[in-house]
Amino acid sequence: MRMPNLFLFIGVVLFVLSGQRSEALDCCPGYRDVTGKDHYPELCMTYCCVRVGFKVTECCDDYKWRIPISDKETQNCYKEWTKLRIVQAATTVDWLIQHKWVMPVCGFVAILIYLVDVLIELTIMLLRYLYKKIF
Repeated sequence: MRMPNLFLFIGVVLFVLSGQRSEALDCCPGYRDVTGKDHYPELCMTYCCVRVGFKVTECCDDYKWRIPISDKETQNCYKEWTKLRIVQAATTVDWLIQHKWVMPVCGFVAILIYLVDVLIELTIMLLRYLYKKIF
């Protein structure tokens, strides 16, 4: 059952990314900066821009800083970004499978927080009722 969901996710991502390139979605390609730090591909909602400093590219809203990237570079960037996200999603799923106790504990904590909130509300209502009866 897990594999069809993964295939569906991959299919949706590839369908979305296979569309026409728009002016409102850029992909900043990955690179290694002068300090030797790897920067992974980044999907920008606006533009991929050049900036001064150690980080050469980043997302920005200003068209005049936009980096001209060829369609082939953009396609490669999308592919690398998609691969990275699929690996991250698979890693998260694997971690949750290995740590099955996390979800029940989170659910228990959420229910506990809700019950404490209800208890506080009931206490406040009771105090208001008693205050009206006394005064």
